[in-house]
Amino acid sequence: MEVTVRKASLSPAQPQVLDRAAFAELYATYLPKVYNYVSYRVGDKADAEDITSAIFERALTRLHTYRANRGAFSTWLFTIARNVVSNHFRSRRRQPEVRSLENVSPVAVSGTSSEQAVIEAEQLRQVQVCMSRLPKRDQEVLAFKFGAGLTNQEIAQMMGLKPTHVGVLLYRAVRKLRLAVEEEADDG
Repeated sequence: MEVTVRKASLSPAQPQVLDRAAFAELYATYLPKVYNYVSYRVGDKADAEDITSAIFERALTRLHTYRANRGAFSTWLFTIARNVVSNHFRSRRRQPEVRSLENVSPVAVSGTSSEQAVIEAEQLRQVQVCMSRLPKRDQEVLAFKFGAGLTNQEIAQMMGLKPTHVGVLLYRAVRKLRLAVEEEADDG
């Protein structure tokens, strides 16, 4: 997908005007992936929505800085997402955390009983708790892969790694998460 930036008018001193239609198309394309990545990282629906909004606002205001010759648009956008999520965690360390049950991400249920929905919601909560205990790098690689649905190549570009290294990180992170979930189930 090509990002278009065109000159505003005759004056070279004026900033470039963004092609709003192109950005709207990019927004529609990347919103689900960015939201899922953020949701995987923060685990809170309201925070995920706010952070996703901040990511696209930052992308829109800084679209003129994107250079196609330096990498894919998705890499640029997810770099912004990664930075905004990091800023969120930094600011959260300075503030006490207050969580409401209404803000927990809902579980998508398709034709299951309410009992099954409760069981699935509890399993999801356990996975989110276990994931939050993993090292930051493991959380990021899992969120990029399973939240945003990025390829190992795309993740490698953002994290400054080789795709094979990303594969190893994913394997180890999934294994750590599986062990943590099993331990949680054994303790509970």
